Amino acid sequence: MSGSIHRTVLPSGARVLVDRVPGAEVVAVYLWFDVGAADEGAEERGAAHFVEHMVFKGTPTRGVGQVAVEIEGLGGDLNAYTGHDQTVLHATVTRENWATALAVLGDMAFASCFDSAQVSLEREVILDEIRGGEDDPDRVLGELVAARAWKTHPYGRPVIGTWSSVRKMAPASLRRFWKTWYHPSRALLVVSGDVAPDRVLAEAEGLLGGLPGPPPPRPPRREVPQARLRTCGITGAFDEPLVQLQFQGLALEDPDAAALEVLGELLGGGASSLLYSELKLRRRLVTDAWAVVGWDREGALLMVGCAPHGEHISEATQALASVLARAAEGDLGLDAVRRARTSLVAARLFERETVDGRAHLFAWHEAFHGDPASALAHEAALARVDLEAVCRVARRVLDRRHCVAGILAPEGGPGRRELRGMLRDLPRPRRLAKRAVARTVQVHRQVLDNGVTLVVDPVAGSPVAALRIVAMGGMLLERSRIAGRAAAWARCVMAGTGTLDASQVSAEIEARGGALGAFSGRNTQGFHAEFPVDRFEDGLQIVAEVLMRPTFAAQELSRVLGELDEEDRLLSDRPEEQGWRQVWKTLHGPHPYGLPASGSPASRRRLSSRALKQLHQRVFVAENLVIAVSGGVDPEATLERLGRMFGAFRRGRNGLAGRPCSVWPQQPRHLSMTTDRSQAHALWAWPGLRLLSPERSALDLGMSVLGGQGGRLFHEIRERRGLAYHVTASALEGWDPGAVTASIGTDPERLDEGVEAVEAEIRRLVQEGPTVAELERVRAQALGGLAMVRQQASGRAAELAFWERYGIEAPRVRTWQEEALRGVTQSGVQAVLSATVGCCPGVRVVTRPSG
Repeated sequence: MSGSIHRTVLPSGARVLVDRVPGAEVVAVYLWFDVGAADEGAEERGAAHFVEHMVFKGTPTRGVGQVAVEIEGLGGDLNAYTGHDQTVLHATVTRENWATALAVLGDMAFASCFDSAQVSLEREVILDEIRGGEDDPDRVLGELVAARAWKTHPYGRPVIGTWSSVRKMAPASLRRFWKTWYHPSRALLVVSGDVAPDRVLAEAEGLLGGLPGPPPPRPPRREVPQARLRTCGITGAFDEPLVQLQFQGLALEDPDAAALEVLGELLGGGASSLLYSELKLRRRLVTDAWAVVGWDREGALLMVGCAPHGEHISEATQALASVLARAAEGDLGLDAVRRARTSLVAARLFERETVDGRAHLFAWHEAFHGDPASALAHEAALARVDLEAVCRVARRVLDRRHCVAGILAPEGGPGRRELRGMLRDLPRPRRLAKRAVARTVQVHRQVLDNGVTLVVDPVAGSPVAALRIVAMGGMLLERSRIAGRAAAWARCVMAGTGTLDASQVSAEIEARGGALGAFSGRNTQGFHAEFPVDRFEDGLQIVAEVLMRPTFAAQELSRVLGELDEEDRLLSDRPEEQGWRQVWKTLHGPHPYGLPASGSPASRRRLSSRALKQLHQRVFVAENLVIAVSGGVDPEATLERLGRMFGAFRRGRNGLAGRPCSVWPQQPRHLSMTTDRSQAHALWAWPGLRLLSPERSALDLGMSVLGGQGGRLFHEIRERRGLAYHVTASALEGWDPGAVTASIGTDPERLDEGVEAVEAEIRRLVQEGPTVAELERVRAQALGGLAMVRQQASGRAAELAFWERYGIEAPRVRTWQEEALRGVTQSGVQAVLSATVGCCPGVRVVTRPSG
């Protein structure tokens, strides 16, 4: 059954898909809402599922049960379901009745009565459904494993709610949840069949085009990272034994998504699957064995399980683990992959044979991918999956660190403690080269056997290639006796190698039309380089030479130290820099962030070539190293080249342990300094956040509301009152907690007025939070800034390299940053500002001209 898809977004935000299928005699109508159990608050557990029940219970124009009667009277079928991420109403009717079906679904969705008496009646129905679930071993084990897997994320809660939450849910609360969330901006209408797109659009505009403003944004969903096998179990509740394993899968946009589905089918999709044939047919240990790939908004999960015979629970579970271990080793077989692939492609073809199957398929892909055509693209990807891809995804996913295992056993049977022993053969962490890609088809990631992480971001048509080499280090490794060592390293590391002196390094780079430099910052140090694409491989050889064989010649170090001494001598010309040094010292105390980046004359006198070599050898070790390339390169060839060049790099972890913690001021500290300059400055700092803090984006946007040319400080202090030319505010996160800052440079005569004005604006933002317009402005600015950075290969490489090193896998970085920004709310900004600027004693340093 062929067709064409027409997609429209209405002004209300509702999306409309018309899948025209000429000749189809029936039409499927899906009204999908981007709302589910994951959107429920603490007192609303089960509300989305309850809403699904109540929309069948009558509207002002259709009595209780009338909606189903009306659809059935049209020769059709009406149904609904709720998940963690969606609530779906759908009907399939004869071709001439699709508009009536749409009207019925719209009436249900937007005009249901939620009569209190009907709520009470339906509550008992749902409670009975919960009781039935408590008697279902599959459901009990599934919910147990989910709760163990998702400790803080709402996916760990049952969609249906709990006995307590449903029993307590008041009609008013249920109506409020419905009114708040079931809005056209979260609606997706899909009509599949022999229908005219313009006619569907006209009906959709009447139904979805004119309701009031959008619901609140979905709050961020966070989960505790899993780093080891988790187990759970119940003994004695059921006679039927069950074992279920859940593996963290892949993100929605991962290019290995199709291969994961083939792996699931190959493992447990039928009688010829590995698990079924080994555990049931050959060894007769189980009544059933299965593997299923499940998808949700967070990505894919691979769920594997078996129903052992009572006397074979331990043996069956061990056998299951052994099959998975062999799969992770690549023991799969080309014929098995072909069979699984063929089965999945056929299933997709059969799904598209009916309009109901088509409507569901396209609705799902639009809801989760934002593009219904991705359904067909995924089908094509399934057809292309080969043995290599399945082996690769098996290595990635079948990892005991990312597995949650559950067991149900009869009285006297094994529990969760014994389960861990049965699973001893599950694949363990391995340092095999692997590509771990998520959320984007562009970024390739590989971890070499020695621990070096490689990232390649190909940009079609780009004439340049940019390289970033990043390692944790920089100021984090500084100590007061040798402060300035990292800064000296950055200026000396390119001064010569085992075969090239400083001038030869420069000449070789310039001859290739490239640029190479070193950097050292608060948290990291490394190298940056750019070359024309056709000279990149040549240039890479020079970069590797500098990285692997720096000499730190004594003569060059002496020159660099002289430069730093001179810069210190001239510090009196930069009173603001003097002030910031005092701010960091007072705020961070003994932490390295409190030290001057260039050190002091006394600490620099202790530096030697040997000290810089020791720093280099400590920082640039395999597991501390991320090498990222972006630009017009071939990803596979680049990964292969980098692997050959850096695969033998010396092993080792970063040496960040043992640094002192910041000792924050226990009361506000107000300090003054005099300078020889004519301008006065006021500098503020409060304890801030870590780079990976969940509240980082909210704090960044909150400080952007204050700082920048569109910010409150600029508008009030410079534009309206003319108190200062320079006034700003920002958040400076670190690997360790950073700082929240503000500053003003002004006429000394107006300094006190300027200080009062800045502090008043900060207090007002902490107390009131940002306005909607302010938050949307700085959000758009931040997203635009990311887009601007990504215009150049150098910006793309830097973004991926730094965040990969901080702990966000490079393929996730871009969507991770964007989703974090989009998830920031007004209340979130106010909360983080209250917790930092509002609650923590800060430091204020004022510099005034002497006399």
